[in-house]
Amino acid sequence: MHYDVAVIGGGMSGLATAARLQAAGLSTIVLESHTQPGGCAGYFRRRGFSFDVGATTLVDFGPTGIGGQLLTEIGLPDLPAEELPGYVAWLPDRCVTLHRDVERWQRERREKLGNSPQHQQLWNIFDSLANTFWQATRCGIKLPVQSAADLWRIVKAIHPLDWPLARYVRWTVGDLLRSLGLRNDLPLVHLLAMLLEDTVHAKVDDAPLINGSLGITIRGAGLMRARGGMFGFWRQFTQRYRELGGSLRLGRAVQQVERIAAGFRVRTNREEIDATQVVSAVPVELTARLAPPDVARCLEPYRQRNAGRLGSALVLLLGVPDDEVSGQKFT
Repeated sequence: MHYDVAVIGGGMSGLATAARLQAAGLSTIVLESHTQPGGCAGYFRRRGFSFDVGATTLVDFGPTGIGGQLLTEIGLPDLPAEELPGYVAWLPDRCVTLHRDVERWQRERREKLGNSPQHQQLWNIFDSLANTFWQATRCGIKLPVQSAADLWRIVKAIHPLDWPLARYVRWTVGDLLRSLGLRNDLPLVHLLAMLLEDTVHAKVDDAPLINGSLGITIRGAGLMRARGGMFGFWRQFTQRYRELGGSLRLGRAVQQVERIAAGFRVRTNREEIDATQVVSAVPVELTARLAPPDVARCLEPYRQRNAGRLGSALVLLLGVPDDEVSGQKFT
């Protein structure tokens, strides 16, 4: 069968893309090498229990959020989920509660992390960047900019009063801390490092400031835990995708993508799939290995840039006695 679009990778990016395209009337297929969907927001099951692996919460899935827009576009009813009002960061000498409520969080950070003019300026910049770019992200801006149309969409999404924030486009979080003389404020830096590693997957001195601001303020966009964890979320999402007519094939390791007259042929460990277009939702190194040679050449500068930053994941399961966590309001 020939599909309009074949998507490589059944994680959040791949399945969100496929579901949107399928809802828009295109025929799609998702090819996932693992035996369940989810990718970095996945799960595994043992003896009737499901365990989240990687992401355990859904970000910005409220009615006006990015995730909410996705669910609306594919016709998925309101997601049964628990909204998380905040969480707690345990530092060696203090405990900081990251409230979703803006006023409570502002008060907490003043009391626990410092209230000097430099601290105030730091948080003002984080807040300004986050407010501007969260809103712009919800308008569907595209980064990196690759055309005049991409640039025009960004210009329309960002209010002219916020255009001066563009001066931070090449800054890192570490650059901002150094500019304010706060790079050696260890409690502050340790908290920011925890948040950046969790969301942007980068260190303080490497995390781009705009990305970092979004990651640091991510709970303000709303965190939710789906009923049944990521297993519960993916069960509902993939069911809706299939109801739309989409095809999700698990255990399909893509081996090669080659050009043909009608578009592309995707060879997996089990079959060959023909499609007019192919979307790769797997890491750039794997994409370069699977894609036609001209695509691999285009990706080579990015592969070289990221060569020293590649890593892997460690899954550690901990059992905690109930009496040590009973009565706690937040995770």
